[in-house]
Amino acid sequence: MLSLQFSPFPVLESERFMYRAFKNEDIDTLFELRANPEVMKYIARPIAKTTDDVLPVVQMMKDNVLHNKGIPWFIEDKITNETVGQIGFHKIDVDNYRAEIGYYLLPQHNGKGIMTEAIYTVLNYAFTQTQINSIEAKVAPENVASSKVLLKNNFVLEGNFREDFFYEGKFLHTYVYVLLKSDWQKT
Repeated sequence: MLSLQFSPFPVLESERFMYRAFKNEDIDTLFELRANPEVMKYIARPIAKTTDDVLPVVQMMKDNVLHNKGIPWFIEDKITNETVGQIGFHKIDVDNYRAEIGYYLLPQHNGKGIMTEAIYTVLNYAFTQTQINSIEAKVAPENVASSKVLLKNNFVLEGNFREDFFYEGKFLHTYVYVLLKSDWQKT
């Protein structure tokens, strides 16, 4: 069985960014992400109306880290100290050594290679510092940008689940991308 320990919190670093734990001042950025229709367009969750709407998300993130069930990193620009997005493993299947990655970015930072760099950084952590063997990403088929960034990081499209998710009166499709540790080691 996969054994993970997120205490102390693993702070990561890439060329341009730090990947760190939630700070109280991140509540505004988290709200900005979760309240933005463009950001939430492909995420089947309610759009936040007030900062109170993101408090359960904050509590869930803290609980996941405390119980080693998931880990969110806030992406902070090393020069400006601006928080530009979030990335993490929000579902970890310890029995099968598998994690699900998720991420989002403030729209004004799209197209700058930030998420490609962030995904690479957390993959490197997962595959070199933990026993995680496979990482999956679930993507709305319409989310072409997310599919592209996963492919840049050597994920493989393993499935197209038709109408597998019901949200706001509609059945939604899901693409499932996967990267195995053995494939990561070949890059």
